[in-house]
Amino acid sequence: MRAFSLFRLLPAGILMCSACLVFPIENAAAQIISGKPVLRSYENELTLLRTDLRADVREIMRTNFVLPQDQAEEFWPIYVKYEAESGAIWDEKHALIKEYVGKRERLSDDDAQDIMDDLFDLDDRTTKLRRRYFRIIKREVSATVALRFMQLDRRVNSLVEIQLAHDIPLAK
Repeated sequence: MRAFSLFRLLPAGILMCSACLVFPIENAAAQIISGKPVLRSYENELTLLRTDLRADVREIMRTNFVLPQDQAEEFWPIYVKYEAESGAIWDEKHALIKEYVGKRERLSDDDAQDIMDDLFDLDDRTTKLRRRYFRIIKREVSATVALRFMQLDRRVNSLVEIQLAHDIPLAK
C-alpha cells in the first residue's frame, strides 16, 4: 500500500498555488506555535492575499475543473453564484480577522468570546453554503461533479486556512 501524500492528490494548479502561499515560510510550525507573526504588516498582506486569491481561485477552478461542454454549461453559472456567496463570507472573515488583529494587544474575555462566536457562525454558514450548492450541482449536473467540485473547493480553502493560521498571531 502506498503512503498517503497530500501533494500526490493535489492537481498541478493547486500545488503551484500552495507553493506560492506556503513555501516562502521558514520554520512555520515553530512560528505558529509561538504566536510570533511572520508578516510585519498583516493587514496589508491580508488585503493583497484576498485580492490575489479570488483571481487565483477562479483560475485554479477553470484549469483543474474541466467538464464536458453540456456539464460546463450547467455548472459554471452555478459556480459564479457560489463564488459570490462564498466571497461574501470570506469578506466577513477578513473583517473579523482585522478586528482581532486590532484588539489583540488588549483583548478582553468578552472580545475573545465575541470573536469566536462570530468565527463559529462563519464556519456554520460556510458548511450550509457548501451543502446547499452540493445539492444544486447534484440536481443540475451530477453528484459526481458536485463531489469533485467540493473536494477542489475544500482543498483550496484549506490552503488559505493554513496560510491564515500561519500569519495570524496567537492571542496573548
